[in-house]
Amino acid sequence: FCRERNIVVTAYSPLGSDNSPLLTNEIVKKIAAKHNVQPANVLVSLQANRPGVNVLPKSVTNSRILSNSTIIDLTQEEIDELQSINNTHHFRACHPSWTGWGSLGFPDCLDADKE
Repeated sequence: FCRERNIVVTAYSPLGSDNSPLLTNEIVKKIAAKHNVQPANVLVSLQANRPGVNVLPKSVTNSRILSNSTIIDLTQEEIDELQSINNTHHFRACHPSWTGWGSLGFPDCLDADKE
C-alpha cells in the first residue's frame, strides 16, 4: 500500500525500549557477534535495509546515538532469522491503546477495542 503511493514508513523505536527483550535475544546477539557490533545495530540495520523505510532509533546517550548510526549489511538468511523471532517471542513495545482509538486494526491488539 505505502510503496504504491510513495509513502515512506518510519520505524519508530526499532529497539523496542530500554531493556527490550530484543536486545538480549539469542538470535540478535549471535548476529551481532558475527558482525562485531552491538545488538542494537542489528535491529536498526534490519529496518534500515527495508525498502521505503527510514529508522529513528532514540537515545539520550551520546555514545549510543553515535553507535546507532552504524548500519550493517544483513544476509537474507539473517533477515529471515530475525523476522522469525516474532513467531516464538512475540511482544509489542508500543500498544495502540494509548491513542484512545482502540486497536487501530492490529490483530494482536483487539482487546483495546473492548476498553
